[in-house]
Amino acid sequence: MFHVATTYNNLGTVHSDLGNLGQAKECHDRALAIRLEKLGPEHVDVASTYNKLGTVHSDLGNLGQPKECHDRALAIRLEKLGPEHVDVAMTWAKLGQAKEYHDRALAIRLEKLGPGHVDVATTYSNLGTVHSDLGNLGQAKECHDRALAIRLEKLGPGMLMSQPLTTTWVLYTVTWATWGQARSIMIMHWPFVWKSLDLGMLMSPTTYSNLGTVHSDLGNLGQAKECP
Repeated sequence: MFHVATTYNNLGTVHSDLGNLGQAKECHDRALAIRLEKLGPEHVDVASTYNKLGTVHSDLGNLGQPKECHDRALAIRLEKLGPEHVDVAMTWAKLGQAKEYHDRALAIRLEKLGPGHVDVATTYSNLGTVHSDLGNLGQAKECHDRALAIRLEKLGPGMLMSQPLTTTWVLYTVTWATWGQARSIMIMHWPFVWKSLDLGMLMSPTTYSNLGTVHSDLGNLGQAKECP
């Protein structure tokens, strides 16, 4: 019977993707009923269904109900998974409170791990992304700068450039308004930066222009010419 709930959830997701919101809600309602009966109200799978149901309510324009569903999901996940779990972050985001979550996560990690830990750098990066999405570019830059400083100190540029977030940092660096400072950082660690670049992700004219400037500063005039 439990697997039937999973199937209902999956079918609800398909209906939602197809724009069949009424049918999506019906599927998630059935999944929720089964999971509440079989697993109890505090199970993390119940939280997952609450999240899905909240998203459908939001798409349907049912004001108030999305928040109620996401609040229930958040309460379960906070109790069962702890405040730093990625699923908790996702629920905070659905509630429009991603910044509050990352602020809390940062405070916890600073207290438990200290200001120089690489996990603190990850939280700074996440918080920087949220600030960027909110249009707080100065605060976003400050967070990314702190994350970068920690990673350079703890991992070194070679290890840093092998991390999954490296391309994100490069994208942030080469498209940032304060290009002069970013350029100096890239030049300092250029062999590692260039080796790590995924050029398929760097297609904007601004990015190519900035990369061309770096090549020019490094004396690589041929490569600078290839970046108009």
